[in-house]
Amino acid sequence: MHYTIANYAALAASLMNFARAVDSMTVPDTIAAGTIFQLNATDLDSTDRYRVYLAAALGGDTGPTCWLSNSTTLSPSSNFTIPAEVGPDASYYSIGVSDVDSTSDADDIVYSNRFTFTGGTANYSQYETHLNGDPFWDADSLPCTAYACARKCADASYPADLTDSTAYETMKTCIQSCDGVTSTSQTAPAAATSASSPAGQGTDSSVGASATEMADQGDNENGAPAAAVQQMVVVGMASVAGFAILFL
Repeated sequence: MHYTIANYAALAASLMNFARAVDSMTVPDTIAAGTIFQLNATDLDSTDRYRVYLAAALGGDTGPTCWLSNSTTLSPSSNFTIPAEVGPDASYYSIGVSDVDSTSDADDIVYSNRFTFTGGTANYSQYETHLNGDPFWDADSLPCTAYACARKCADASYPADLTDSTAYETMKTCIQSCDGVTSTSQTAPAAATSASSPAGQGTDSSVGASATEMADQGDNENGAPAAAVQQMVVVGMASVAGFAILFL
């Protein structure tokens, strides 16, 4: 009995560490295209594997655009590079990180502080402008190195792909032929969400956002505040650990 409760206490403690594993993450205030930058993170499990995204907040809400690394371990200081062709110079970019083994959900992604991207050589397409900053393709399937190719495919089929299934399939086939793009379950063209505002009208911030701070900015799919859900999970795990310790 004593041994079992001790194990539960250790498990609860490890779960609490996991909940805040990527809670603190920063990048430089300015990042130049094609140059190495450092992603600094604390309380990481060096054995876990993470997907690292380039994220943007064109429409006000931060979301993943493409991945810089599809599956990698992270150290307190890890190096990455952003291709110049992903987008224009702007200050609405950030880096996102999620656990590869978790379900791919926007709520699972933790974002760094926003930074100014310089040296970008691309402009947003008509399709991207129509989406008001929402991604036109599944970021889990789209490497940033293939973003320029995918953008051309998406723009070539726009706006017919919004209503014509044949045009959409043409776009999908084209995007999936871009180097490094993997298959996706996406079966319909992307559409702008009601929460998005016109591109370019997002609010920039120089303050790094923790998992809790990002959760405060939106609700989960069931309508309950994401921050409250996260707080309930953390408090619950802490209670389990405290209860187990009483019996040690």
